[in-house]
Formats: sequence, C-alpha cells, structure tokens
Amino acid sequence: MSIALQQTILVEDDRTGLHVETLKRAILDNLFYIAGRFAASATPLDYYTALAYTVRDRMLAHWLKSIETNLDHNVRVVSYLSAEFLMGPHLGNNILNLGIGEQIGQAARELDLNLEEILNQEAEPGLGNGGLGRATWTPWRRSAFRPSAMASVTSSAFSTRRFTTAGKSRSPISGCGSEIRGRSAGRNRL
Repeated sequence: MSIALQQTILVEDDRTGLHVETLKRAILDNLFYIAGRFAASATPLDYYTALAYTVRDRMLAHWLKSIETNLDHNVRVVSYLSAEFLMGPHLGNNILNLGIGEQIGQAARELDLNLEEILNQEAEPGLGNGGLGRATWTPWRRSAFRPSAMASVTSSAFSTRRFTTAGKSRSPISGCGSEIRGRSAGRNRL
C-alpha cells in the first residue's frame, strides 16, 4: 500500500501576500520589472527600490480596503495636508506598521541581503531646519519685503480668496472666518 504524501501548497498574490516566499518573489519581481536589474548586478539602491515597491503594494491594498469600507458605511472623512509635517524616512515605518518586519527580515536573509543597508538607502525627505512653515509665511511679514516683491508674492500661490456667508467672511481653504465690519469686509488684512 502506498502512502500518499500530503503537502500544503500556499498560493498568494505576489502583490499582496505576506508570507516569506511571496515577499521574496515580489522583491525579485520588482527588482527585475521595476528597477530593471538582475539580482547578480543589483546595487543596494536597486534592492531598496524593489523593497519599497513591494511594501507599497501591500499598503495600497490596505488603503483601498479602507476606502471601500468607508464608502460602504457612508463615512465622512476630513483630511488636512501640511507640507511642514515631514516624518522622515518611511520604508522602515511602513514595514513596521504593516506588521511584516519579521517576514521581510527573513526574506532578506534568505536572499542574502543586508536589510539595514537597504533601509539606509532612503534619502531623508526633510528640507533641513525649519521645514516649509517659515518659507510659506515669510512673505506675509510685509516689513521684510520691498513693495514690488510683495506684490508678486501676493499675486502668486500665497494669495487667498475669501467668500462671504451670512455676514461672515470665510477663507475657502481653512473655513476660518471673522465678522464682517464696514467697507473692508472681504479684504485680507495681514
């Protein structure tokens, strides 16, 4: 009598799977198809690119599932984007947030990669001390600029328009407002 060996075969999508074998396939596929490199000639930066796309695919799947859930439950979402809130390197944080640190580490070891060296390839996205906050508000300090320079700045992206609703002046961007008084109701007084 022959004994049949039963083997569990795990099939996961290379774009969203979280097991070590799937992650290894995804990294090598992204290395070839995204970075355009063979494993034998790839640099740490090439592997960084492949790993970043591997993690991005998994994040995208989670993000789309969240959007679908919000749409199904008619959830209202308020978003605020601030360019001066720069969090630093993202890849390591994203691996941690997805809960796949151990799997990525094991996949890297099995591919003979130095994960720390790959993560160190990410450039710091910050803009140095001060961020963007100071740069965007500096033109409003009129004493710091000549009138001609101020005119060109206020007519550019730094200018804001206001609209009037029920006796109040409101900014269309922030929604903040102030009571309208006299003739200068719609003007920005900075």
